[in-house]
Order: sequence, then structure tokens, then C-alpha cells
Amino acid sequence: MPTEIFRESLRTYRRAAVGWMIGLAAFLTLNVATYPAVKGQTEYDKLFQDMPDALLAAFGIDRSLSVTSPPGYLVSQVFGFILPLLFVVLAVALASRSIAGEEEQGT
Repeated sequence: MPTEIFRESLRTYRRAAVGWMIGLAAFLTLNVATYPAVKGQTEYDKLFQDMPDALLAAFGIDRSLSVTSPPGYLVSQVFGFILPLLFVVLAVALASRSIAGEEEQGT
């Protein structure tokens, strides 16, 4: 029974899912494409070293990673704050759509 509900949800939201996947892929591609502008810029590392620990923790940035390295750049730009926020927005949108959609259809 739960698999049937999951399949029905996938069928119902397939256009939205494809749109979100394309949007996330474009977002990640844009962030990876802008990395060469940051590569080798030691000023960014100095800037992040001067920030308080609480601010770095809020954005998921680890002091041991250099912001100008590929992993540090992706953590600071994508995985630390924006991507989790996008997944929260997706969850809220899917939840509200599932309730409102059922009301609109009368089911």
C-alpha cells in the first residue's frame, strides 16, 4: 500500500519533480562554473578566518576547509546553507500542494 501511494505521488508530481531537478542541476552547474573566479584568491580565506565561529556554523562552513579549495567552495556556497534551504522549500511546497490539490479535486 505505501508503495502504491508513492507511485501515485510520483506520477502526479512528475512535472514538478523534473522542474526541480533541472533547476537544481542548473544551480549546481552555475556554482561549479564560478569556482575558477575564486580559485587562488587568498583574500577569501582571510575573510572567513576573521568571521566568528557562530556565523560560520550557521552557514555550515568548517574552518579546516579552505574556501578557495573545491570542497571548501562547494560547502560554503552550496551545501552549507542554500541547498538545505531549497530542500525545505521543496518539502513545504509538496506538502501544501498535496493538501490543496486533494481539496481542489474533492478527493
